[in-house]
Amino acid sequence: MKDQISEAALVTHAGVMMSLLALCGIPKRAPLEWAVDSGKGYTLMINAQLWGNTNSFEVFTPIPYGSDKDNIMLDYQKGIELA
Repeated sequence: MKDQISEAALVTHAGVMMSLLALCGIPKRAPLEWAVDSGKGYTLMINAQLWGNTNSFEVFTPIPYGSDKDNIMLDYQKGIELA
């Protein structure tokens, strides 16, 4: 954030990704609920206020885009308010 980087990619193993998403992701889910197939992941939004106050980030669309047809939609996409 201090370097004003607005886009970045993190490529890592599935276990690391599931742990990070379970620990810091909104909506809150258990690690196994964040499992994805090889070569897939999620789009995240991190801003200074959310990260500074809660060490959290928002999890959005699964990637590659359009791959979520067979997956369960994220809670906010179902119209359920996040706590």
